[in-house]
Amino acid sequence: MAECKNNNGALWSRKYTNKNSGELREAFARYFEEHPNKSNPPTITGLTRAAGCHEFRRLQDWALNESPGVEIVADITKEALIKLYEQYETWGILHNGNPAFVIFMMKNFGFTDRTEIGLDHTADSFIAELNAAISKKEN
Repeated sequence: MAECKNNNGALWSRKYTNKNSGELREAFARYFEEHPNKSNPPTITGLTRAAGCHEFRRLQDWALNESPGVEIVADITKEALIKLYEQYETWGILHNGNPAFVIFMMKNFGFTDRTEIGLDHTADSFIAELNAAISKKEN
């Protein structure tokens, strides 16, 4: 189920499943209706609170979770996040004019300017393979 937990695992919000996903859709719709323009723009924090959650990363988790029973919640959350991204991009490009704002916005949305490189072998597996090769050669 889509739910928010703090770092200690305590539940901070309601649970959303496909059965009550309409409530989440309505909460997001109300939030966007309350924040229609640049003088009162929607924010990622506000969207998070509208969902009944206290950690933005959980909304991203919801968007990525397509497990049976919550895939509609994932779609609704993705839709709301994309709408928020679009409004921020439009507002930032048309009204701000400062390129640092766009960089700040993208980093706050979880984008990064660094590339993470994953290695196929960990140090432990490399050492194990090396020891196996040495043992094999000795025999």
